[in-house]
Amino acid sequence: MIRSLLPFFSAAMQQILATLPTRIAAELQEIRIREERPLEVVWASGCGFVSDKGSLCADPGQAYRPTRRDCAELLEQLTQHSMYTFEEELKRGFITVSGGHRIGLAGRTVLEQGKVKYIKDVSGFNVRLAREWKNAAKPVLPYLLEPGGERVYRTLIVSPPQQGKTTLIRDLARLLGTGGADNGLRRSFKIGIVDERSEIAACVKGVPRFDVGYRTDVLDGCPKAEGMMM
Repeated sequence: MIRSLLPFFSAAMQQILATLPTRIAAELQEIRIREERPLEVVWASGCGFVSDKGSLCADPGQAYRPTRRDCAELLEQLTQHSMYTFEEELKRGFITVSGGHRIGLAGRTVLEQGKVKYIKDVSGFNVRLAREWKNAAKPVLPYLLEPGGERVYRTLIVSPPQQGKTTLIRDLARLLGTGGADNGLRRSFKIGIVDERSEIAACVKGVPRFDVGYRTDVLDGCPKAEGMMM
């Protein structure tokens, strides 16, 4: 999973991240980069700082500290060397890359008429890795279907951050859009996804990179309010 993200980083950080312990790399959820402050990683069962050798260290004083150049190179790669092209993403405070991985940005906000116009002097990045867990929604699917399985109940999914809402929604779309007895369904459904943050289907040039079902259509990068009316 992390291998696909390495090209976005500077050579120094590529080497560090490529040598993370195997167990940590397999469970990796976030890479937190703050200019001139300790490099941090978050995985399924914990978090810790990372040394310049790619090993975990309890003492932040021993951790690698991303340089201004590291941060500048990362931003250049994320914006494909064109900050103007990613003006809307910079306004929202995150960039989604191929694979559905989302990178949150921290820096100085520039306001226009009281609203954020964009973020400049970016010095902090939260790289959140997207993962596809097939069949994650199978246990809850029967509770979302009306008797007979011909219709889906109107459902609101609520949880604290990073508890699997996106993963659950993605797999529900896959199951419902594919159907079949193996998925516990009598038939498939027409599914529409308004993927405002490009994190559910992970579209690249309009084509989903995650499996969201055979009968599923995606409005990628579309605001939810507008998408619901289309």
